[in-house]
Amino acid sequence: MAFAAAVVRGERQLGECPRLTPEGLAALQEQFGAAVDAPRSEPPPAEDYGRELMAALMARMSAVDLAAAAARVGGELKDSRLAIRCLGRIFELDRAGRMTSQCHVNPWVHAPLLDYVLDGAGAEPTGEWVLFRELRHTSDWILFFDHRCEAELRRIADVDPRLFMDLLQIFGGRPLPDPGDGCFAPDALVIHPLPRLPILVS
Repeated sequence: MAFAAAVVRGERQLGECPRLTPEGLAALQEQFGAAVDAPRSEPPPAEDYGRELMAALMARMSAVDLAAAAARVGGELKDSRLAIRCLGRIFELDRAGRMTSQCHVNPWVHAPLLDYVLDGAGAEPTGEWVLFRELRHTSDWILFFDHRCEAELRRIADVDPRLFMDLLQIFGGRPLPDPGDGCFAPDALVIHPLPRLPILVS
């Protein structure tokens, strides 16, 4: 997947794929023409913006006291690196803002973790659950969230409930510690995209 994304961005050539047979490459070139292996002359503006955003976030990390940040955001200091658990996996940030992990590292995880460390207030969860649309400052994101998150999760849950529960557990989903008055489904799970940001999937 990472290689395919690099091909789409114009950073790698499709012919470099070790799993693509010469016949497969020829078929793709016949179907899509020279565009298959043509590098982009200029990256699209969204990529420029993404690179600028990442560079700005990483530059700010040099001023962060990692020990204090660990206490504030629910992380842990390990060998001068800030370790943060995200969706059941450990990601580590160094003073330069570089991220390492034993699983896949990409900007969709890297940027939010940097932002969380740099600007997270460190507030403890209150234990009161609210819908995404009820949170402050989410009005611009509601339609995107409904379409890309809730609708997709609902579709998977409807088609294959067992797979859905397995996916949640793979990403660190745990049963609700205090089900309260039973207003949530009995198999509701809590996932933590960030240490102090629980999300209840019911």
